[in-house]
Amino acid sequence: MVRCRFKYWSCCWGKYSYSSRFDSYDCWTRLYAIWLGIAIVTFPIVFTLGSFGRIIPNAGGVLSYITRAFGTRFTRAVSFALLGSVPIGTPIVALIGANYLGGFFSLSPLIITLIAFLMIFISLLLNAVGLKIAARAQISVVCMVITFILFSMFSGLPFINKEEFTPFLPMGWGAVGYAMVPIFFSFCGWEMITSLAEEYKNPERNFFPSLLTAAIIITILYVGVSFVTVASGVYHSSKAMMDPFSILIGQAFGKESAFVVTILAVLMAFMTTHINITGFSRLIYAQARSGNLPSCLSSLHEKYKTPIGALWSLGGLFVMTLLTQFIFQFDLIELIKLPSTVFVFSYVVIMAAGVKLFKKQKWVWVSSFISLIMCLFILLLSTYVMIFPLILFFIGWVLGKSRHTKNNPSLNDLM
Repeated sequence: MVRCRFKYWSCCWGKYSYSSRFDSYDCWTRLYAIWLGIAIVTFPIVFTLGSFGRIIPNAGGVLSYITRAFGTRFTRAVSFALLGSVPIGTPIVALIGANYLGGFFSLSPLIITLIAFLMIFISLLLNAVGLKIAARAQISVVCMVITFILFSMFSGLPFINKEEFTPFLPMGWGAVGYAMVPIFFSFCGWEMITSLAEEYKNPERNFFPSLLTAAIIITILYVGVSFVTVASGVYHSSKAMMDPFSILIGQAFGKESAFVVTILAVLMAFMTTHINITGFSRLIYAQARSGNLPSCLSSLHEKYKTPIGALWSLGGLFVMTLLTQFIFQFDLIELIKLPSTVFVFSYVVIMAAGVKLFKKQKWVWVSSFISLIMCLFILLLSTYVMIFPLILFFIGWVLGKSRHTKNNPSLNDLM
């Protein structure tokens, strides 16, 4: 479970690094309201997913619940939509880490793009040869991240000024809604943990408390660091747009400490990138093996027995995304909206499955219904961007009709 939190912390840094691009520096105060609001929204979702894992522990995770509620073809369409977010979401995480170095050393866009490419290349290579990052190393990074966030919070306490919150919402509530969709990206990933429920010795007793504990810890870290970032006024710096946390620690302990933070941020981004590539390459392999994607994507490396076909396809898509970003220099906040909207859409489907499956479980049904309404609201806030997951879902639905499931060897030896 701890490893699944990599994504949240890395994306938390990234979204904060780029959130100031919405309008102007004066709008950072509304970002605190957004982080607090989404953190509150998270708890009904966590309650629902925790109940899923407690009542029906299944290694298939949320996809197994969607299958029970809406059928196999519907699940394939949702899976395809999730896969469609990978070519954009993963390079964005790598670019976020590269931008930390770029902001600290004043690097050019070309160098930043090359750093992001190098991070992705190393991860693809490690996956191709079957090398895994040890669990202890991953847990060590998580501990460093928690320490880093707490350190950032306490570093900013002496600089807190209540006047930074006046006016609190200079652009109104409409601006809050506009910013909710990309920031929701940093809270995505709870659905990944439900697949671990089956591994618990006693999921009915242990799974739900562990998930709730993780939600509380993450909420405290997110809301706390967002409060300090706004209240300390670091966003007034010209470099805050790229690297607010290094500035926050640097103003208290000097530039050397800011460099350590930058390196840790890059390491965190790499770990997140690596986990995403590892997980989604196996998902692509599994879908291709089942006949839902072209068979060439199910090819294995002759020596290492790794999903080399899926890795090659991901590598090509990642290169295209990085090249496109380098040429056109899109605002990363706008790009983040694409994968974020896909995840919001998937949560809508998951919560709808909960409403259908748990009619006899009163509180689970209530939490599913509340979460469904909130996720639908956030999805509507994405406006025209919501077309992206709908198009992916439609393509997956069509492919689900034209392809037939195959019986193939297990992927357990790859995990």
